[in-house]
Amino acid sequence: MDEHTDKQRAVAIWNKIRSYLNEQKINYRFSKTRPEFAASTAEKIVRTCPAQQLNECIIMAVGRHSLMLDTIRGIKNAGKKEIPVAFITTEENDTFMEKIGVSSSPIAALKQILNAVRPTYFNLGQVDETTHDSRRLFTDKLDIGFDAYTANSLINARSHNFFSRFHLTFLLKIWNTFTSYINQESFEVTMRVNQKYNFYKHTFSVKIENTPHIANTQQQRSDNELEIELVNNMNFFFYLLFSIARHFGLQYKLPFVHRFTSSQVHLVIKSLEFGQIDGAQMNNRFYDVFFKSFSYPFWYDIDSIPLSDLPKNSKRKKSSAKK
Repeated sequence: MDEHTDKQRAVAIWNKIRSYLNEQKINYRFSKTRPEFAASTAEKIVRTCPAQQLNECIIMAVGRHSLMLDTIRGIKNAGKKEIPVAFITTEENDTFMEKIGVSSSPIAALKQILNAVRPTYFNLGQVDETTHDSRRLFTDKLDIGFDAYTANSLINARSHNFFSRFHLTFLLKIWNTFTSYINQESFEVTMRVNQKYNFYKHTFSVKIENTPHIANTQQQRSDNELEIELVNNMNFFFYLLFSIARHFGLQYKLPFVHRFTSSQVHLVIKSLEFGQIDGAQMNNRFYDVFFKSFSYPFWYDIDSIPLSDLPKNSKRKKSSAKK
């Protein structure tokens, strides 16, 4: 459990969870950690746990989105066994949890965990950086170039608090997007996808997205694919056209927008570019990175609680499925 990032909120959520676990007489061990130590903590647990116990346990992370990913990274680093992971977020909103149907209520999510009898496999994205000798995981997407630059500029805008106070952030977003377009310089990209090298000299942005895939058993797991969007040769007219087309989901019909799907991608960018992963800003950097998609076991029974306890997105999905 990470009690450092969200402080009082995290402690309050954990106290509710602990009380419920004690009431239900659930056997558990509890460990506090900081975000920077989450991976090493999880790795240590797996390495020191007897083999028989590894077959019978799950690891539950209570904290922010990144804590869950670092927990999985630590388990994978141990190289022993894919221990199923459960996660209860301390954030008000978590897009990944909504997508897979986990309740935003901590106790309701805990019931989904305790009611499970087998793992459910969800796919994640993995980034290996050769230039920084590091590995990161993501659930949603990684942006490089324009979108990341725009988000970084918006976060660091001096007038952000002023516009937020008067609920006019949409004006700031419009202005910031326009100025980001003016300041954004094109960059060269070398990309190896589907056993073929592709070269682009005037790239505007690159997006690597993790596509949703769910498997209920290990036998159903398959090679999941990443979606790659690369925008090239962008002038002002194309930029306006691209903005409109993206709003309606038609950007892939444009000749300067390239789309690929693959389970593995190698990307090289030799200029310093902004990036963001799952909405979190990355340092301005060069890129020599390998992307891959993989399935990992999560411990939930999504359908074991009433529909009213599920996130709104999941309610709509389940209602549509019943129809």
